[in-house]
Amino acid sequence: MASVHRQKGRPHWFAAYNARQEDGSLQRHFKSTKTKSRAQAMEIALAWEKAAQTAQAGILTPESAREIISRGVSDVFLASNREGLPKATVRQWIDRWLEAVELSTEPSTHDRYTGIAKRFTEYLGTKINRDVAALTVDDVAKFRDHEAKERSTATANLSLKVLRICLAEA
Repeated sequence: MASVHRQKGRPHWFAAYNARQEDGSLQRHFKSTKTKSRAQAMEIALAWEKAAQTAQAGILTPESAREIISRGVSDVFLASNREGLPKATVRQWIDRWLEAVELSTEPSTHDRYTGIAKRFTEYLGTKINRDVAALTVDDVAKFRDHEAKERSTATANLSLKVLRICLAEA
C-alpha cells in the first residue's frame, strides 16, 4: 500500500510504494512528490503504485501509462482545486478549436482548416475517440507523411502547421 512521509527539515512529502521485482520479491521505493500538500502527495503515491502494479502485470503500454498519469494528475489537481482538469477527446478538441477559429478567421481559411481537420480525423480512425493527451508526435508525423504521399509537399506542410496550432492549444 502506498503511503506518504515527511522527512525532518524537508518541505516536500515523500511517497513510499511497493513494486515487484523480476525475481518476485517486493522492493519498497521512496521518492519525493515535490509537493507540500499531503493530499496531493497521496494521490501521486497512489498513481505511482498503480503504474508499478500495471507494469508488474505486464500490461503497461504507452497508452495505459498515459492514462494512469493523466488520472493521477487529474486527482492531484482535484485535491487542491474545486473542479477537475478539463478533458476532451481528440474529436471534441478539434471541433471546439474549429468553432473558435470560425469566429476569428475568414470563411475560406476556416474551410481550409476544416478540410485538414477532417482528413486528420479520418486518418486517425478509432484513435479519434481517445483523450487528446494520448495523441503522440508520431501520430501527427505519420499523418504528415500520409498527406505528402497524396498531396503536394506544400499542402502536407500546411496541414502539419495547422495541426500544430490546434494541438498546441490543447
